[in-house]
Amino acid sequence: DDGGRVDSETFVIGLPPKLTEVINEYLTKAGIYDLSKQILYENPMSPRENRLYHLKDGSDWGAMGPTWRTGDLTWIDAANEASYELTLDLLRRGDFDIVLDTLGKKFKMDGMMVQGVGVLAVSHFEGSNMHFDIGDTDHKFFNIIFPIDLPTSGPAQLNLAGRRDSDYYPANLRKNTGILLGGQSKHGTGACDYREAGEFRTGIAIYLADLTEENIELIADDSTSLFPNEADVPWFRSQAGRVWGHGNSLKQDKGRRPYGVKDDPELDCPALAKQGKCESDLEGIRMRCNKSCKVYMEDDVYYEYLAELMDTTTKMEL
Repeated sequence: DDGGRVDSETFVIGLPPKLTEVINEYLTKAGIYDLSKQILYENPMSPRENRLYHLKDGSDWGAMGPTWRTGDLTWIDAANEASYELTLDLLRRGDFDIVLDTLGKKFKMDGMMVQGVGVLAVSHFEGSNMHFDIGDTDHKFFNIIFPIDLPTSGPAQLNLAGRRDSDYYPANLRKNTGILLGGQSKHGTGACDYREAGEFRTGIAIYLADLTEENIELIADDSTSLFPNEADVPWFRSQAGRVWGHGNSLKQDKGRRPYGVKDDPELDCPALAKQGKCESDLEGIRMRCNKSCKVYMEDDVYYEYLAELMDTTTKMEL
């Protein structure tokens, strides 16, 4: 309220217009807008409920029900490694390297990986859900939130913390503009109600991390989504520095380091997969049968898949 800076990691940043265009096109083509409306208006999710969806383009995405009971804010994101790579390709085609380079230099990071790209869908919310994402990582973790589809029947805002715990101030969400948040930047969903008009707000959250041995377990412990598996430190280590730093970028992406996906040897994972357990037990069998449930890709398949994505993107830009 005095105009002074409260948080050294919270900024309003400009985004490449192409980023919004590419993501919006994909959400339409893959049916994620349709899925969001179906969840919010026809088949609402219970708090913290997880679901797995097979989309029109063949990718698998997960949805997690509201964390707070005062609204229907739903998180939707890639549910396996193949689909995660598709989200990185959206960033690649959307000129996100510009953002990575700016942030990396501003905060003097060593390297960055993309922890995840989530779709935030909400038709109504009231009250306060002020929270922080990770905790103090000393400028090593960031979340960029920005709108993709703004409703016309009400405001679209993100609440940002003031100096006192009880204070928060709404920031308007604007096209091609992101709100950058650090690991302990307190923020919350802005009050809204678009139900009378049958609308909903769609935003994107991009999690970025500069991984170190001191913070990798903290960052890997995030439980926001079905992928990557919670606390999978080896996978995070395979992604460290992948998209920025030491000459790395999305445009010149070499992919992750070899990971060596394995099933839990105590389970007959191929048999369980045939029984449909990969889809019926999302937080049990699916997390233990990573290979049979195709949560992660075998290394040779992974590098072939990445090469195809990179080749397709290059041809699209010619």
